[in-house]
Amino acid sequence: MKISLVQLKTSKIPLTQPYKHLDDLHRDRVVHLVTANVSGLGDFKAEISPFPGINSESSEMARTQINRIFASFHEWEPIETWDLSRPFFGAFSYPEVYDSVRGGFEQLLFEAYLAARSQPKTYKFSMAGLLTLSENYSDTIESQLASGLRCFKIKVGRFDSDTELRALEGIVRQCPDDSIFRFDANLQLSLRQLTPYLELIPRHRLSYVEEPKNPQVNPTGVSIAFDESQWIAPNLLPKKQDFLIVKIQRMPYSRVFSWLKRGQLRSDQIVLSSCFDTSVGLLSYLKFARYIGISQAHGFGPYRSLMGDADSQRLDLETLSKTGVSL
Repeated sequence: MKISLVQLKTSKIPLTQPYKHLDDLHRDRVVHLVTANVSGLGDFKAEISPFPGINSESSEMARTQINRIFASFHEWEPIETWDLSRPFFGAFSYPEVYDSVRGGFEQLLFEAYLAARSQPKTYKFSMAGLLTLSENYSDTIESQLASGLRCFKIKVGRFDSDTELRALEGIVRQCPDDSIFRFDANLQLSLRQLTPYLELIPRHRLSYVEEPKNPQVNPTGVSIAFDESQWIAPNLLPKKQDFLIVKIQRMPYSRVFSWLKRGQLRSDQIVLSSCFDTSVGLLSYLKFARYIGISQAHGFGPYRSLMGDADSQRLDLETLSKTGVSL
């Protein structure tokens, strides 16, 4: 198998509103769209777009590394016999390759792997809405309900608790009884601090709490969603009812396949979460979800914040989730 670069296109996509991380304000999303030829199978695309707050590498560093990797490629093993749990660049700790670049090349590998096999063409999926507990929550929840969403990820710890609790009460009142909620604490609130929030939602309607502060202290007994760095931390030891949040910009596909192969993870514990990915990345995630049978609603909300796309026309995710997407 030979892999050769066909095109490396860099796009700067404006955000609908600036994204703030620490003291930096980011108004654009810089995306490297890689088109590569895999001998005997055709051309495939991957998205490589490191993001502040998730990746340590900059966009310029990633682009330089992409060119260097393609310049040094030699003959690769046949894709037909490739083990998907095997990292594309060797061991997980391979120091020379950035996480976003590693994830992008494994997207290419996975695309070629699927092309060599027969797969269902249409895939139906479910998505989660994205909400913050601000005072103007009502219009947002109404528009998301109107689009058919019934699972909602709610960011907590961004405003004062009185404002957030009032907003949460209103959201629960507005949502149908079959709606499911997820909290994202983003390391801002502990499970103990979240007790007043949890009391507003019937337990059977709460899926999990993502990234609470001090997750090893869980007096509530609720399910927790960890990121990949926490999943294998010896002091956390996720339980059978817990979840793993997969962001491909930090977590290559091979790592997920490895944990599945070793029994450290089940497919029904996986939640895909995008980080302002464009259509190329999202379509790859959907192929990945179809392949391993992910049943949880995907977190693709940040896509709405992009004022364009790196490839062709934008995806209408709400419509595609109902009709199915052709992959």
